[in-house]
Amino acid sequence: NDNVLYQSYLLSEIASSLVSGPRCTTDDCDNAIDMLEQAVSLNSSAQRSIIWNRMGSTYRLRFLQSHDPEDLHQSIRCFKEEAEFLPPNHPRCGGNLSGLARTHLLEDHPFVDPFALFRQAATHKTSPIRSRIECTLEWAMEARRQEPHHSTTLESYSHLLSLLDQY
Repeated sequence: NDNVLYQSYLLSEIASSLVSGPRCTTDDCDNAIDMLEQAVSLNSSAQRSIIWNRMGSTYRLRFLQSHDPEDLHQSIRCFKEEAEFLPPNHPRCGGNLSGLARTHLLEDHPFVDPFALFRQAATHKTSPIRSRIECTLEWAMEARRQEPHHSTTLESYSHLLSLLDQY
């Protein structure tokens, strides 16, 4: 039904606007998550993956405010749900991998190597070049931020330069 899909879309857009900007509070995140859960329950279309992505990002944002490990767990779950909706050659796969990498970076002892996820996002051939550049830049910044610098730092910068040549 088109009305249900439109309602899901509106809930997702409102939730996204609630958590954008520097003044986002934990209450804003709570309200956004409630709306996104409603939106995902109404939507069975391919657009559902966008809602999962937004929910994963919102749980990660709430974790940064609350430091509740359950929020981190929920963020990872949402990004995995998103991945299940996307075929492997979908252009948004790189963004999904990047979101998952950012979330795993927040774990004390990640079971998944976030830098391997950044590498996959940055080299995902069907993702738009601009998306791959953004993923690679984020990979480079995060790798450099590690103490000592992560072993993929130079690789990420080299990859960024090669992508810029293609842009």
